[in-house]
Amino acid sequence: MKNIQVQIVDQVVTLTINRPEALNAMNTEMLTELSTALREVADHPEYRCLILRGAGDKAFVAGADISEMLTFNQRQAFDFSLFGNRIFAQLEQLHIPTIAVVHGYALGGGMELAIACDFRIATPQAKFALPETGLGIIPGFGGTFRLARLIGEGHAKHLMYTGKTIDGQEAYRIGLVETLATTEELETVLKEMIQRIRKNSPAALRQLSRLFAYAHLDVTAADFLQEAERFSACFSFPDQKERMQAFLDKQRKV
Repeated sequence: MKNIQVQIVDQVVTLTINRPEALNAMNTEMLTELSTALREVADHPEYRCLILRGAGDKAFVAGADISEMLTFNQRQAFDFSLFGNRIFAQLEQLHIPTIAVVHGYALGGGMELAIACDFRIATPQAKFALPETGLGIIPGFGGTFRLARLIGEGHAKHLMYTGKTIDGQEAYRIGLVETLATTEELETVLKEMIQRIRKNSPAALRQLSRLFAYAHLDVTAADFLQEAERFSACFSFPDQKERMQAFLDKQRKV
């Protein structure tokens, strides 16, 4: 796979999003590869843990690929939202604990990807945001539901309505991140967490993962369908095209 690197060591799977030249932004090709990798993980009950991280030192995942989304019509946007939602549900429903390791940017769909994991480790300098409204759209990969469940509706609405960027320290304070570690300590802290998980019963952990997956069924397929409809509706507004184009124009000047 071109966009997803897979490493398996001692039954611990590491998936690395590998588009550093685009700050690991998600496009259809990358999401397809991620889905394939998650299916392969699901087929191996002997695996103990999944680590999700971004290549390079600048970003975990800096959102969806705006240049691709700019080409979408309303129907394509609807399909893209449902596609992403299905893949993030694959991640959320895995039989093993999943950990997002966040350094640099976790923006938009990248932040949605992180909160689809069981928990998150981040550096104080990590940057989290859901800036979609500034681009004329809304979160489309389940972020509205998962974020409110994770940090409460008030904090979730504040981040989504304002598009505010917060660092790892603030993310830890509001419960978006469970573990904070300096860049120098990050790998050690991650290794210690994996070791603690591996000490526990694999069978018990599988049952626990299934129980949490069942508990998350309060967000139904109809909810994700509603999100896809609201997401795609944004692509019928001139505001969306103008804002995305302005964003890309600004990026090209940097």
